[in-house]
Amino acid sequence: MGQYYNGIGETEDGGTGSYNALLISLQRRRAKGLTISGNYTWSHCISDGVISQPGSTGITPGRRKVLRGNCGTNSGSTGLTSVSGGDRRHVLSVSAVVESPRLSNTTLRLLGSGWQLSGILQLQSGSSFTVNSGTDVTLTGTTDNQRALQILADPYMPNKNRDQWLNPNAFVRPANGQYGNAANSIRGPGIFQLVTGLTRKFALREGQSVEFRAEAFNLTNHVNPNNPSLLLNGQTFGKITSAGDPRASGAGDPRIMQLALKYVF
Repeated sequence: MGQYYNGIGETEDGGTGSYNALLISLQRRRAKGLTISGNYTWSHCISDGVISQPGSTGITPGRRKVLRGNCGTNSGSTGLTSVSGGDRRHVLSVSAVVESPRLSNTTLRLLGSGWQLSGILQLQSGSSFTVNSGTDVTLTGTTDNQRALQILADPYMPNKNRDQWLNPNAFVRPANGQYGNAANSIRGPGIFQLVTGLTRKFALREGQSVEFRAEAFNLTNHVNPNNPSLLLNGQTFGKITSAGDPRASGAGDPRIMQLALKYVF
């Protein structure tokens, strides 16, 4: 029967990981029309490669300890991932709601009172990743975990940007039969996201009201680039060719504005 079988995928539970973090939270309950809530996380995620889906070529025996490092992207692998999907050392989230005061003048009160301005600010540092040679330099029959050889201490361009984030001269292809030393400590761009909203409820009569709401997602129209291309033998190596990290809600969207009117009865 063996002649009728092709590749047989398997999963295993040999991978391990750890996550340590310091969480600081700040909250100002509603007072004089102002509410503020925020939290900051300083963390470190460490793991080795784990096989997440059948059909991957797995982990070369004896290489698990070498693969251990920051949780992040193992470029060029199939089914081989790291715990938690990425190591982001700094994550900051702040939300605030400001209410307009009740004015004494009747006209000004009708126009200016009852408004609520809200905002959510999200800041995250870049996630870590590994540069892959893109070829089977170890002669193991797979391109998984074929790390490049880092020859410069600083892997980034002097003025790193979306056009060229990594320095191509910082990496070379290892010699045949050798493993590269590129560590999973290189980091991509961070995330900046600002969401705002303006609302007001107008009372019509008892039990009836109209609520107006204006919202702006990614108010500053800030581009959140993804990590650069990590295959050393690729034409776009070190360049950022896409935007919008899926791990951050709405981080890939351009500025989106919407208006809503709701009648409550």
